[in-house]
This record gives sequence, structure tokens and C-alpha cells, in this order.
Amino acid sequence: MAQEDMAAEFLESETEITTKNSLSRTKLPDVWQVRTKNGDVLLLYTTQKLKDNIQYLRYPEGIHLRRNGFYVEAKPSNESWRQKPFMELSAGQALPDWSLGLFFYKGDCDPFAAAEKQQRTIYLWTSILGIAAMGILVGMVGRYQIRQMRLTRLKNDFVATVTHELKTPLASMRLLTDTLLEGRYRDETQVRDYLELIGKENHRLSRLIDNFLTFSRMERNKRIFDFRKVHPADIVNAAIESVHEKVSAEGFELKINLEPNLPEIVADRDGLVTVLINLFDNAFKYSESEKWIGVHVYADKAMVCFEVTDRGLGMSRREMKNIFERFYQVDQRLSRKVGGCGLGLSIVKFIVDAHGGEIDVTSERMLGSRFGVKIPVLLENHS
Repeated sequence: MAQEDMAAEFLESETEITTKNSLSRTKLPDVWQVRTKNGDVLLLYTTQKLKDNIQYLRYPEGIHLRRNGFYVEAKPSNESWRQKPFMELSAGQALPDWSLGLFFYKGDCDPFAAAEKQQRTIYLWTSILGIAAMGILVGMVGRYQIRQMRLTRLKNDFVATVTHELKTPLASMRLLTDTLLEGRYRDETQVRDYLELIGKENHRLSRLIDNFLTFSRMERNKRIFDFRKVHPADIVNAAIESVHEKVSAEGFELKINLEPNLPEIVADRDGLVTVLINLFDNAFKYSESEKWIGVHVYADKAMVCFEVTDRGLGMSRREMKNIFERFYQVDQRLSRKVGGCGLGLSIVKFIVDAHGGEIDVTSERMLGSRFGVKIPVLLENHS
């Protein structure tokens, strides 16, 4: 039997060709075979018959050569694709008038497109993060520069203020001393007045130097506190004794209100005396027409509260936010009427924090200020 007759006879078979079958050449010239997965031959084709009937091998979804989401489909070169293939190439010499197309199944992502999209996403987020990092870095550098400039300005103001504050009492003391040494006084009463002024300036200078020394210890974090049991009344009395002469000399009314049955506290006595003296000094400086200072001490749960109130110039909300900062002054001009170098309240906060306490302030312009200091009855580290 001729080869073409054999192929034609097999082509009459109704055997179904499935995607599990394979098409390959036989040892016979120009004869192709369709074999099952088990190796059984289902059909034989001549090359020409295969060309004429290749449409029979084309399935609605293409020839199922599926690999990771793609398939290959064949069509005559003069026909159009149902959809644009990812890749198109010739079927070769065996099927010169046919083309092969590579397609991706619906629902499966094009790996190249996905990779490109992923790469674009990576580039986008890298750019965003880079810009954000640069923005944060610029912001941090800017804030640091502004902070350094502000600190430099404050320190320069501090040096100028310290120079002014030291020169003022020294100049007064020198003038009074020269006057007494030269004998330019009327009587013993005037001598006594001059000596009292010298003592007053000396006390002011001592307080100023104490604040400088405390500030230096704060900067080095070497302030050593001596915590012992002490009664709140002893602290208040010691502070009042230190400022008694100034209260009398400047005509201040000092109202003391100590609640009964106050508990003892574990604290550094000298440190809390310094707190009250600095609060008194602040009230002295900013009280003009109404020279009144109130002191109220009371117990509140596990805390003892020290309140110092005045009826002076008061402060704005913005000023209240900054008054505990080092070198800060409400009036920073050297020609101001009040003295000081912007350390008193920062020292107060430092000492209160060291006691595990709290400090707050309420104030209103031209109505005065109230400073509240709360100290635990038993310090946690000494309970």
C-alpha cells in the first residue's frame, strides 16, 4: 500500500485528538503520526494532508502547550490573530505558510509586564523614600541650625547680662566704700545707711554667684542633693528669713498661709529653700504698683504644695511656655528695671525635677502670676 493511501485511510478514522497527544515525524518520508501519552499511534498524516487539515488541530483556546501560564497557537499566515500574541514567529520549513503565536492565559499575569510594573513601583517608592529622607534630613539640619543660632544668641545675651549684673553691685559697693574712706558723710546715721547698702549689694552679688554655681553644676549634672526628712514650715521660714530685709526695704506685704498638720517630706532642705527664694525674687522683680506676695503651703494627697503668688506684671501664654528655659527672660533689654540673668526659674525646675516633683504656672497680663511646686511626701528612692 502506498504511503499516501495509508495516511488517507488513517485520516478517515474518527479517533479524537486531545491535548495529551503529540504530533511527530515517522521514519517514513513525509509521514507524520499522532501518538498518545502511552505511545499508541492514533493517526498518520502526510505532510500535505497535515497542511490541509491543520485547522483540525487548532482548538478554541489554541494548541495547549501550556507552560507556567502561556500557550502556543498556530494559524495560516494570511489569517488574523484573535488577539495580539506576546510573540509571533514562523512555523518553519515544514509549515512555511503558518505562524506560531505565544499567548498568556486570561487571569495569568504577563511576567515581563509584572516585572516591569514591579520595577516601576520599586523606582517610585525608592524616589519617594529618598525625597522624604532628604526632606527629613534638611528639616533636622535646619532645626539644629536654628537651635544652635538661638542658643548662641541666648548665651551672648547671658554673657552681656552677667557682665551687667556683676558690674552693677560692684560699682555701687565701690562708690559707697570710696565715699566712706574719704570721709564724705554727715554723721553716723549716714555711715550706717551706706554700710546697709553695701551689705544689700553684697547679698545680691552672693545670690547671683550662687545661681551661676548652681547653673554650672546643672550643666555638668553634678548637683549633689542631701535628702533628709524636713518639715515644710522649716523650708518656708528659712526662705522668708533670707528675703526678710528686702521685703521690708521695698515695702512688700508678705502673706503666709501654712495649712495645719502638714506631713514631713524627704527633700534637700537647702535646695527647696533656693526654690522659694528664686520664686520670691521673681515676684520682687515683676511687681510694680501692688507689692504683695502670698505663700500658701498645703497637703494634696501624697504631695506637699508650695504656692507663691504675686500681683505683678504677669505673662502671656507664649512667655509662660519659655520661662523655665535657661537664659530666657521676659524682658531681655539691659536697660530693663528688673535684674537677673535668666537662670532663676530654670534652676527652680532643675531642683524640683530632682525631687520627683512638679511645677506649674498660671498668669495673666497685669494681674500677676502663681507658681505651684509639688513635692512628694516620700521620695520614691528614699521611701
